Amino acid sequence: MRNILRLTIRQTRYRAALLTMILLAASLSIAGQNIRPGFNIFSPQQDYEIGRQSALVANRQMQTFSDARITRIGRRLAAAAPGARFPYEFRVVNNSAINAFALPGGFVYINRGALNAARSEDEIAAVLAHEISHVALRHGTNQASRASVAQAGLGLISGLLGGRAQGGLGQVLGIVGGFGLNALFLKNSRTAESEADLLGARIMQRAGYNPYGMISFLETIQRNSGGRSIEFLSDHPNPGNRIARLQQELGYARRGR
Repeated sequence: MRNILRLTIRQTRYRAALLTMILLAASLSIAGQNIRPGFNIFSPQQDYEIGRQSALVANRQMQTFSDARITRIGRRLAAAAPGARFPYEFRVVNNSAINAFALPGGFVYINRGALNAARSEDEIAAVLAHEISHVALRHGTNQASRASVAQAGLGLISGLLGGRAQGGLGQVLGIVGGFGLNALFLKNSRTAESEADLLGARIMQRAGYNPYGMISFLETIQRNSGGRSIEFLSDHPNPGNRIARLQQELGYARRGR
């Protein structure tokens, strides 16, 4: 009995250590400028389907509309984005709050308030590039993957892999509970925000926009906050070194890195 108990403890410790290694290996290194999608139990195709279903909910819950200028800017940026070639869609939310968000698979939303706050096309491009970066880095389903594995353990991985091959998205969503328009997709960590800033600046540069527009947009909304809570800053955590990181990144880019 003792031998069985010791074996069980060893197995538990091994699984916990293995899970830790998986999550650490999947983490993204900002300091090393190595920004890549992290650990994910979903396929890019499943990202799109999850995002499509969530977008249907978003469009029912909010007043949204298409805008030719935003679509033009967004597509120009999306063409310069790395990773899976998602069929990006861009919509404006008729809301005066300074905010924007993206759903998995390429569904990007920007509030009318953010457009009014932006002083140039470069600043509009900065907001869209930031959100496109969340999609390209698959932050939404990465976060959902981490939460699911932490809750269900390593056994979930084999179930999901089997579901991907056999039952497809329906089985996968059944395992993790089904998300819809979920806070997992809309609340990003400070690390994810820094990654989206840095990659967004790179996307802007590749697409022919001035990447300093991202810094100027952050400075604009900070100046205009007047002590009020700005949703873009509360939904997109704004650590004190966020602008400094961008300035460092753009310094590298200016030297032709």
